[in-house]
Amino acid sequence: MRCGSVQNWGTHDTADDSIATHRRRIGRRLTSWGARMIWWNSWSEFVAMGGYGLYVWGSFGVTAAVIAVEIWAIGARRRALSQEHALQREVDFGEPT
Repeated sequence: MRCGSVQNWGTHDTADDSIATHRRRIGRRLTSWGARMIWWNSWSEFVAMGGYGLYVWGSFGVTAAVIAVEIWAIGARRRALSQEHALQREVDFGEPT
């Protein structure tokens, strides 16, 4: 039974249904507002991310790499502009920096 986007775990009539529901619920808990949270039993389960680990950690890796390259590029542009500004001052005013 679904209630909005949160699954309602309600009671079950048969033992088989109860076992199947219990297996679906392993590793999941409901928060105080009713949303599902995932709890891992080990670090390897956390890294595996339910079979989506390569996608999840690959996304984090690519994002971190892009941010690192952007920070490096900003520094390189700043150094280049600083050198260009120093050369321009030397040409305009004859004073080395």
